[in-house]
Amino acid sequence: MLPPVFIISLPHEVQRQAQIAAQLGRFGFRYEFFPATRKDSMSPADTAFYNSRRRRLALGKDLYGAEIACMLSHKRLIEKLVAENLPNAIIMEDDCVVCEEFPAIINALMARPRLWSLVRFFGNEKHERRRHHKIAPLIPGFSLVRIGTSPGEAHCYLLNQHAARNMARALAHTSTPIDILMGQPWKTHLGVLTVHPKVAWQDPRFDSGIGDARFSGRLHVTGVEKLAFRLLHPIYTLRNSIFKRLYYAAACLRDRAR
Repeated sequence: MLPPVFIISLPHEVQRQAQIAAQLGRFGFRYEFFPATRKDSMSPADTAFYNSRRRRLALGKDLYGAEIACMLSHKRLIEKLVAENLPNAIIMEDDCVVCEEFPAIINALMARPRLWSLVRFFGNEKHERRRHHKIAPLIPGFSLVRIGTSPGEAHCYLLNQHAARNMARALAHTSTPIDILMGQPWKTHLGVLTVHPKVAWQDPRFDSGIGDARFSGRLHVTGVEKLAFRLLHPIYTLRNSIFKRLYYAAACLRDRAR
């Protein structure tokens, strides 16, 4: 029942590839590496899906090249899943580490396909303390849960064909990084689901391929754009906060009715 695993990786990252291949091989997963996009290899046609102006007006700064390249890598892989009509797949980044229970958790999810379309796996305990409710137990000690926040992290997720098609549509023209986009159901029409406790996390031995520049508070806007940002950013923030709560509340009602 284990679905295939696709690992996004730059061709030269042989150490990362070796560690994740060893994990997945030991667990019995079928896997293949998918070539990640380099930030210095993107053409204007490659980045046409990214709405830089909307990003600057809403958040005051552009995505960095590495962030766009990461999003494009996920976008291309998801489009591959849609084109090949794969019913289910796991997408990982090459610095991902999973817990020993990972195969059993995946098997439990595959046995209950009506409960999910997209399940993201996090490794930070802070997500377990934020607003959520339990949907169903999976294996002893682990449960499928719905979360009421929009956390980052896209290093490991399970999706079916319905989710792949929705994500492909949402990524066709966007200003939002893929990890944040997956936590915005008003854009993807997908549930915000994960498994508690933590299942997958980023290997601390490897540096992030994106870097920490994205966490800088420095604005990228000047002149008229800066003025527009001052007006639009509070509206953007309020809108996201309202939508997040409304979609979470509606989903909780559906879960209880089910």
